[in-house]
Amino acid sequence: MKHTLKSLLLPALLMGAAAAVQAQHIEAGAMGTTQGSQLYFENGATYVAGSGYLQRMTLATTGRYAGYVNTSITFTALSRLGGAEEASPNAAALGSFLELGIVSVQGPTGGAFQFWEGTGQGGGAGWNVSYEVGYSVSTPTFTWDLSNPATAGDPGEDPYGHLHGRRFTVTGAQGTYTVGFQIVDTSVNGAGGGPIHTPSETYYVEFNAVPEPSEYAAMAGVTLAGFALWRRRKA
Repeated sequence: MKHTLKSLLLPALLMGAAAAVQAQHIEAGAMGTTQGSQLYFENGATYVAGSGYLQRMTLATTGRYAGYVNTSITFTALSRLGGAEEASPNAAALGSFLELGIVSVQGPTGGAFQFWEGTGQGGGAGWNVSYEVGYSVSTPTFTWDLSNPATAGDPGEDPYGHLHGRRFTVTGAQGTYTVGFQIVDTSVNGAGGGPIHTPSETYYVEFNAVPEPSEYAAMAGVTLAGFALWRRRKA
């Protein structure tokens, strides 16, 4: 059987492609700035389930997330005034304050999906909140900031936010998890002292809890051995 460079390197290329399927920034904005206009993810179509996007999760063996299959996605709030980042006509209204929450989790039986930020639940070093597979609500019961709490939320202030340090983990069964996210406005600068914007629709993002690093190392070893064989035969 003739081995070509393409056939020997294909597994490595596939691994590289899988590793590259990682979100950059998922940007929250609004479909207008008037009272009651709905929030949405401006580039959400690129990342929702069915788009072909899959956020890969890997097992951490050291550090804070040791023992957890984990990943990070940076959700941001678009800027209306500009400055730290370019102003966007699709940003939420001045005075709004955007937050994000999870409203559903689907996946393998016995699995659970966690959100991490700061010191974690009860001031410890672990996750803030965990959702078992099958979890489903109409509005999020736990939300985290998308807008920058140091600058946003007051009347006339930019809803912009680009906050890091968040993490998502999976415990239990590995496989594909479909997680429903919803954006909400928690400001009090709208009519009657309520929010300006109505919540977004639910955006479903797929997370793939992949095999442990040792399995990838074995695959990489086979690929490298094949490449070495190809080089010798060609020589």
